Amino acid sequence: FGHTYEEQFSRINKSLEIFKKENIEIRSFFAPNHTYDLNTLKALKECGIQNIIDGYGLIPYKENGLNFIPQLFYRVFMLPYGIQSTSIHLNLWSNADMKNFKNFIMNNHKKIISFDVAINKVSDKKFFKLLNLSTKIIIKFIRSIRLIFTKKENA
Repeated sequence: FGHTYEEQFSRINKSLEIFKKENIEIRSFFAPNHTYDLNTLKALKECGIQNIIDGYGLIPYKENGLNFIPQLFYRVFMLPYGIQSTSIHLNLWSNADMKNFKNFIMNNHKKIISFDVAINKVSDKKFFKLLNLSTKIIIKFIRSIRLIFTKKENA
């Protein structure tokens, strides 16, 4: 984020070369700290990465010629509707977190799908675009309200 297209292309391409040397196939991208811009997306596309795990919505969608699997929460959370990915940071987890995750998997395993199934659900239908936009607006609003109250509590 915030670098020229050339710089981002170079970094992504060099990273992909390292993975290739280790025989690791990269099929998706998750931006550090959820930060990416149009140059990032253009560079990813040029490097052959078509799938982004990030973004707002309840249904995987297509934007700028790329597939996005929404990543709404930083902890496991099962929504009653939709498809999402979840970012987890195992290096910060306690034993209790690991136990909760195991319980989550056991309780929801029938609802958990593979990456390939999620990609096959990508939609650019107008209804889902509206649903995803609404989700984005609501989540950003809730986060901004939380931020305001957090600042007031810390003042």
